[in-house]
Amino acid sequence: SSQVKSLGVIFDSTLSFIPQINNISRTAFFHLRNIARLRPSLSQHSTQILVHALDTSGIDYCNAILCGLPNKLLHRLQIIQNSAARIITHTKSSDHITPTLIQLHWLPVQQRINSRTPNSKQQKTAKSKTFKTMKTKEDKT
Repeated sequence: SSQVKSLGVIFDSTLSFIPQINNISRTAFFHLRNIARLRPSLSQHSTQILVHALDTSGIDYCNAILCGLPNKLLHRLQIIQNSAARIITHTKSSDHITPTLIQLHWLPVQQRINSRTPNSKQQKTAKSKTFKTMKTKEDKT
């Protein structure tokens, strides 16, 4: 087979992660359709809990491996997040989504991925902070 699934992540032979994004999309929209059917009888808070449990957790799971993928693929994940936000807040599809994402305190998908993958400058800063913390603990003893 040209695909391998390990820990819930689908790796294809070219590491394009297209099958992984297809799987995330299919699963997320299945859950969103079901949540949308239940939405009239749910509070906003209950809906938000369901969306977090079923959809945003799927988008966030192992998303650091998606760093560097083309925007075309990441846009598909952004559409899922936008749809989830619209279901939670009853936002019309014609309304802008950015204020809704801000209201929910959600980062766009690209920024969610980048926040989990530190660049070399962030890694150096984190290492130096760790070293300083270790050094001060040594000095105290």
